[in-house]
Amino acid sequence: MRISKPFQLVLASLALCPSAWADLTVTPIGSAGVTANSMAAALLNPASGIVINSASYVGANGASGTFDVGTDIIGIDRGILLTSGSVLLTPGPNDNDGAGFGNGLPGDAQLDGLIPGAATEDASVLTIVFTPTGNEVRFSYVFASEEYNEYVGTEYNDVFGFFIGGANYAVLPGTSTPVAINNVNCGNPPLEPPTNCSYFIDNTAGALNTQMDGMTTVLTFTAPVNPGVQNTIRLAIADVGDDVLDSAVFLAGGSFSDTSGCVPDAFTACLNNNRFEVKVNWENYQHVRADAFVASAGTPDSALFYFSDPNNWEFLIKVINACTLNNRYWVFFAAATDVGYTVTVRDTASALPPKEYLSPLGTASPAVNDTNAFATCP
Repeated sequence: MRISKPFQLVLASLALCPSAWADLTVTPIGSAGVTANSMAAALLNPASGIVINSASYVGANGASGTFDVGTDIIGIDRGILLTSGSVLLTPGPNDNDGAGFGNGLPGDAQLDGLIPGAATEDASVLTIVFTPTGNEVRFSYVFASEEYNEYVGTEYNDVFGFFIGGANYAVLPGTSTPVAINNVNCGNPPLEPPTNCSYFIDNTAGALNTQMDGMTTVLTFTAPVNPGVQNTIRLAIADVGDDVLDSAVFLAGGSFSDTSGCVPDAFTACLNNNRFEVKVNWENYQHVRADAFVASAGTPDSALFYFSDPNNWEFLIKVINACTLNNRYWVFFAAATDVGYTVTVRDTASALPPKEYLSPLGTASPAVNDTNAFATCP
C-alpha cells in the first residue's frame, strides 16, 4: 500500500474553491456556476448538429470541473476535466511526484471491465444525453496521471473510458486498446520497456507547468451514433489498485461534434468540399505543445498554418482528389521549421481512423508526398 502525501489533507478545505496556479486555471463542479449541464455545453462545438438533451454527474464535486490553459500546457487550451481525486492537483508546478487525493467513493463497473481482474475506486462519471444529425461523433482529449513513470507496469493502472452503446471508444488510433497507464507510456527504466511511447509525453522533470508527471499527446475520440434520435455517452475515470495518486482526463472545449462533415475553427482546416479535417499540433524546445492556428490564406484544397505569429506562416498542406489517377486522395505538405509537430488528417466521409504524420523535435521538416493516403474514393 502506498502512503498518501501530507499535503493532500489540505485539499479538504479547498475542494470547492476555484484555483489559479501559474497558467492553468481550474474550477470544480458545484462552484462558479459549473454544473453537469454547463460542462456538457462547454464541450459542445456550437457549429455541429448535436443537441444536448440532458447531463448528469456522479462523483465528488472537487474531482471534476472546467479548465483553461493560457499557454496551452497540455495541447488543449480550454475545456472540461474529470479526475480520480481533485482538479486542484492538476495545475503546476510539478513539485510533487506523488500528488493525489482520496474521495472515498466507489469505482465504476464499466471501467472495471477495461482492466481485467482489477477493481476501480473514486470514479467520476459525466453522462450526456444528446441528439446528433450525423452518424458519428468526435472530440479531442488528453489523459494525464501522477502514476507515471514509477508505477508503469504495476497494478496501479488508472483508467478512463468514453462509452457509447456499452462500448469504450477511448482507444489508441486504429486499435481496440484502452488508454491507460500500462498501455501508453515510455517505460519505467530499467524495470519496464516502453509501450506506445509515441503517444506519451514525460513530465517528470516538470518542463510542462502541470502537476501531472506524464500525459498522452492529444488524441481523438470517434464513435458511431444513431442520427436523429437520443444517444448517451458516459465519460468516466477512476483509480485502480488504490485511491492514492490522481489521474485526469482533459476534454477539449468546443470539440464535441458529429461527423456529417468537417467543422472549421481556429485550429481546424476543412479541405476538399469540407470533407477532410486537418489539424497540426506542435512542440517547442521547452516541450510545450500547442495546436497550430489556421491562417486566413488558403484555397478549398489547401491550408496554411502558423504557430504563434499570424504573419509567420509555418506549414502548408493540401489534399488532392486523385480518384481518376490511382483511386486515392493524396496528402502533400511541407513546413519551414525544426520544431516537432504532428499532422492529423481525417476523412470525415469514412469510418477509417485519421492519418497521422510526425516530425520529431530538432529535425528538419520533411516534404511529404503521400499518394496513397486515403483509399476512400469517391
